Amino acid sequence: MAYLDVAECTGAEIVVIDDDEHGQVDVARRPVASSSGRRAAPGCSSSCGSLELLRPAMVEIGSCEWTSTGGFTLKPGARRFETWEVGFTLQLGLGRAIEYALELVGEPIWARVSTLADSLRGQLTAMPGVTAAGRPLGALCAGVAAAGRD
Repeated sequence: MAYLDVAECTGAEIVVIDDDEHGQVDVARRPVASSSGRRAAPGCSSSCGSLELLRPAMVEIGSCEWTSTGGFTLKPGARRFETWEVGFTLQLGLGRAIEYALELVGEPIWARVSTLADSLRGQLTAMPGVTAAGRPLGALCAGVAAAGRD
């Protein structure tokens, strides 16, 4: 939605790049110019080339600075999307997830994610009236499980 908002406000063009039979996009086949002149991945660049054109969904004290009694200035770059509210338990959970990932490293992580996702898909499929599907990631099935009612 943010890209659509920028396109509407600036006239930037959004170009959808076709994927292959596995759902993968070969960036090398279709270079995308960025404002710096370097190639960038689709979705990570635009003709406007700047986060300064994007507005956060909600402006608050973490994303801007008060400049006057009735005015503010958004912080530059990604900082404009920061919020003052902090979920400390979420940060602790993220810390533990990083520790766990560092213990596993590489292939064991993918094996664990794949096992858990396959298990969840199996449990969902066993439920009456529920259809489970994985989100394809290239030729592999990603660690994402989706479900819907028949």
